Amino acid sequence: MLMKKIEGSLWKPIQSDYSQEPVPGMDVYTSIDIDLQDVAERALLKQMKNQDALNGCVVLMEVETGYVKAIANITQDTAKGTFNEARNLAVWQASEPGSTFKLASLMVALDDGKVRITDSVNIKYRYPYFDRVLRDDHAIPGKYTVQYAFEKSSNVISQIIYDAYRSNPQEYVDGLKDIGLHKKLGVDIKGETSPYIKDANDSTFWGASHAWMAIGYEVLLTPLQMLSLYNAVANDGKMMKPQFVKEVRSGDEVVEVFSPIVLNEQVCSPETNKILKGLLEGVVERGTAKNIRARGFKIAGKTGTAKIAKNGGYGKKYQASFCGYFPADNPKYSCIVVIQGPTNQIYGSVVSGTVFKEIADKVYAGSLENSKEPELVLDEMNYPYSKHGSKSETKAVMGKMRVEMHDGAADSDWVVTKTHLDNVVLQNRIIKKGQMPNVMGMGLQDALYLLESQGLTVRINGSGIVKNQSVIPGSEIFKRQLVTIELI
Repeated sequence: MLMKKIEGSLWKPIQSDYSQEPVPGMDVYTSIDIDLQDVAERALLKQMKNQDALNGCVVLMEVETGYVKAIANITQDTAKGTFNEARNLAVWQASEPGSTFKLASLMVALDDGKVRITDSVNIKYRYPYFDRVLRDDHAIPGKYTVQYAFEKSSNVISQIIYDAYRSNPQEYVDGLKDIGLHKKLGVDIKGETSPYIKDANDSTFWGASHAWMAIGYEVLLTPLQMLSLYNAVANDGKMMKPQFVKEVRSGDEVVEVFSPIVLNEQVCSPETNKILKGLLEGVVERGTAKNIRARGFKIAGKTGTAKIAKNGGYGKKYQASFCGYFPADNPKYSCIVVIQGPTNQIYGSVVSGTVFKEIADKVYAGSLENSKEPELVLDEMNYPYSKHGSKSETKAVMGKMRVEMHDGAADSDWVVTKTHLDNVVLQNRIIKKGQMPNVMGMGLQDALYLLESQGLTVRINGSGIVKNQSVIPGSEIFKRQLVTIELI
């Protein structure tokens, strides 16, 4: 607006062609879940500090849609010894992924009919290729199956790919390109780095490049690009475009909707995909990641430990990663954790796998779907339905009403009640100090007492029984933290 100075500090607006009325801005609705974001950031930061690591990132993605639910990027300022978010490492930082890339290699070889997971392979300490040697320092030499080799992350995978494609290495490269690993994902955030999958006629391709590529060297991928491959396996072979925005609104009007986008309808055959799912489960059940086996649900994924390239060679720093999905039998979320330059440990299972497990445990425990109460068929019930809550008060009421009851909650003062045809069963609900209590299924009085006794500030919506809470049960809490509970 054009203004005319009248006197002193007084100004008068002048109507002219330059005048333009302000236009209200629009609202961007992201796919980020603030609670899951908090879980991811806390888990990553804790491990970064424990390991005195240089860089780290986590991405949590919805398997079916490709919507990113959490993304955390942390870099250490070594001069100050502080940790902060300096760059979007998950989108920008392309590196040699190491053993997590073995999934892509076996995907190609299985689809081409070059190998079966029941084939016998000879695991050794050293694999010579011309004038170079690939080492497998933690190998237990002997004859094993391809399945065992993958679960134990043996570098014999390099020998398998080398032998299978020795006469035509470009066939292996073309298989990787058929998946789509050579192309950007096209995410709607600036700064995505192009992946690097070199052709056999590339000037840097030598006689055994495809052996090195097979185990995640001489290729470059960002964490988000690698996650998209694992998400595709979890999604029965369908590769989704990672997205960060669901819709744009102007007031109550939806201006633009960002629906799920399929990048590749089928990265491999259904038969191959089923085999790969079994291999990824085996890594956690029997292989290099058995230290992160979860209780109540299964995790599937792959560990990766790779030397970080420096000055045309490899320095003494490592990159530790874990990429996978959960629950393994019905995948809902995929996740990748990449930590560079850990000091105390170097292996993906210990450094990044434990971060993955912490995130998976808390996401699974706090999932509304997993916390839903069973549908009540009232006309089939002989005994009353009761809310979860105080054990002593529940027992007192049940006793007064002469309700047959089975007390299976010996370890807790708080209980979950299960109504059966001939009795009500009490089960433990453990409440730990310093962790967000699970108040799902409780009445308002018990829920308020539990939350406020932990020093939390409570916002209440609705009445009846708690059906949702804004902070995931089991996550770390701080005094006066706000938690919203919804009752129906």
